[in-house]
Amino acid sequence: MTAGRLHYFPGPVASPTSPAAAASLPSSLTPTFLTALRNALASPLAQEAVMKIRSSVGLSLKHYVAPGIIHPSEELELAALDPSQSFVAEFLHDGEKIKEGSRVYLQLALLYTQGGTGQRMVRVHNLQLPTASAVSGVFRYADMEAIYATLVKQAVWQAWSEPLVRVREQLTRACVDMLYQYRQLCAASSPPGQLILPESLKLLPLYALALLKSDALRVNPPEAGRAHGLPDPTADVRAATLHAFLSAPAKHLVHMTYPRLYEVVGVGGGRDDTAGSMGLLRLNGCSAESLIDDGVFLLDAWNQTYLYVGRDVGTRVWTGLFNRSGPPENAHEAGCTLALAVETSDMAGRVLELLEELCDGDRSGYGVGKGAVPAMQVVVAGSGSPSEAHFIKMLVDDRQKNEQSYVEYLCLVHKQIQNRLAGR
Repeated sequence: MTAGRLHYFPGPVASPTSPAAAASLPSSLTPTFLTALRNALASPLAQEAVMKIRSSVGLSLKHYVAPGIIHPSEELELAALDPSQSFVAEFLHDGEKIKEGSRVYLQLALLYTQGGTGQRMVRVHNLQLPTASAVSGVFRYADMEAIYATLVKQAVWQAWSEPLVRVREQLTRACVDMLYQYRQLCAASSPPGQLILPESLKLLPLYALALLKSDALRVNPPEAGRAHGLPDPTADVRAATLHAFLSAPAKHLVHMTYPRLYEVVGVGGGRDDTAGSMGLLRLNGCSAESLIDDGVFLLDAWNQTYLYVGRDVGTRVWTGLFNRSGPPENAHEAGCTLALAVETSDMAGRVLELLEELCDGDRSGYGVGKGAVPAMQVVVAGSGSPSEAHFIKMLVDDRQKNEQSYVEYLCLVHKQIQNRLAGR
């Protein structure tokens, strides 16, 4: 309700024999914690904020998808607000005719107290939008990031009060609704068995699947809570993810839900491993099919990064990255950690530089501080370690234990569109 910011720092779990085991923050997380605390204290802050949106004739505000208190006067009251937060406001066509070729106007006014000075300030944003007389024009110029952000925030808002299974069904239904309307109104002459996607929304099913597989909406496995089975995700991880998604900017949400997998060219024995190519990154599909046994890969999952080392990577690479001849004997254990030998190896130093370049930007408030590099785990292929299991779980395109692959989900969406076209 306060529109504040929640930071999550994973730590050890206390056990019955050592209840104080989780009392202190792990030393590996101390830099991350201090960076997040420093950014939280230094970030500009708007306090006691009141927001109101006005629109021109033809549009009316339906509701906000945002924390805070919504008043009958359509004002949104927020206790605190920082520059990295964003909200959704949904509008309705209220029946007033909008002239063809005209434009609509929106004005957002924010009254707030400036943090530090105590001054009462007003910030005003004006937006002019074109209109379209044909539905095809709406789809042609649709903003994928804005639409996806709306779906994410609506799903998060529903997850606070509705069963997770219903929220997941509503997300898929919303995806099908948009693609069905396009098929019905813009591509009715196409063969009925062909899946037709608008160019602007061709990645919508993929991103919807990524959201379903995220820690916010993923369903716990059936064995969770039984014997040694643990919830996945745990309650604190799910709560932190829901909170982060609710206020995250639209430009970040795709990356926060769909990880980016890069091959580190010139490190392993993989493709294009030629002299002079060291230090290049090649973007791949987020699938195990992109991995090769003698390659090295970086997976950027926003607040966590993984360095994947193939099972056939040679001694030269192991020495250059970790100053050792091969994987450790206890690579399968949860407590096994590997660190890049940046002080003794140019190869390890260049990989770290690539990681820093990938993470150049503001991720503060979403598990990573501004200017900080997300925590990195080294994954040894075939080790069977918990980090490898988590890495595999991040490969959104693939089928997982309780989730569909991208191809299967796309077929599901296509089938539901066909059923609607057939009147079923």
